[in-house]
Amino acid sequence: MKTALCFACTGRSIVHTFDNIKGNLIDPLEGCDIYLNLVQGSNAVDTVVLFEKENVVNTSISFEKPVDIKEYNFRNNWPYGENRPNVDVGREIFINMIKARSKFNHMIDEMGTEYDRVIFSRLDVLYDKKVDYLDGLDLSKINIPDFHNWGGYNDRFAVSSRENMRNYFSLYDNVDDYVKEGHELHAESSLKHHLDKFNSDIEHIPMRFIRVRSNGNLEETVDDLDKEWNGIA
Repeated sequence: MKTALCFACTGRSIVHTFDNIKGNLIDPLEGCDIYLNLVQGSNAVDTVVLFEKENVVNTSISFEKPVDIKEYNFRNNWPYGENRPNVDVGREIFINMIKARSKFNHMIDEMGTEYDRVIFSRLDVLYDKKVDYLDGLDLSKINIPDFHNWGGYNDRFAVSSRENMRNYFSLYDNVDDYVKEGHELHAESSLKHHLDKFNSDIEHIPMRFIRVRSNGNLEETVDDLDKEWNGIA
C-alpha cells in the first residue's frame, strides 16, 4: 500500500520523541514516503538532521507570519487550562497550525504520487506501542483517535484515503467562510464542523499517545487517557 506519512510541528520536542516515532510509527510503515512541514528555527534544523536517514520525499520550512486574531471568532476563553499559553497567543498558534497543515495538499500534489493512504501525525508525541494495526483500517472513513475529542474530533492524528485527507487538511482554506457563518473556532469542534461539511464518515480508533513539551515533560499519561475513555475523567 503506497503511503504518505505527514508530519507538521515546530519540532520543539523532537529530541525527546524522534526515537519513539521512528520505532513505533515510521518503521512499521515500511517504505512510506515522509512529508515534513516545519517552522523555521533551530528545532527545524534538528528535525531535518534526525530524519535524514528516513524516506523524506518533500520538506517545507517556513516562517510563521503574525496573525490578526481579531479577524476570527473563537470559543469564549479558549484555549484555556494549566500549562497553556495566554489566550491570544494560543489562538494565533491555532491559526498558524491549521494553515501549516493545509500545505500538505500542495506538497503531495507537487510530488505527483498517487497514494492509497495518507497519515497525519504531530511530532511532539510519544506512542505507547507500535502502530502496526493501520493496515486493517477502512480508508473510506477518516480514522482518528478515540480520546481527547472534546465535543469534536481529536486533531493530532488521522488516517484515510488521499481524497478524504485532502478534505481533512483543508480546514484553513475554509475557515473564513465558517467564521462568516458564525462558527466559533476551537480545535476539535472546528475540525468536526469542517469535516461535517464533506459528510465525512469518522471512525474512532483505540490508540494512545501522549504529548511532550520542549523540556521533555509529559502533558498527560496513558492512564489519564484510559480514565477519560472509561468515563472516569
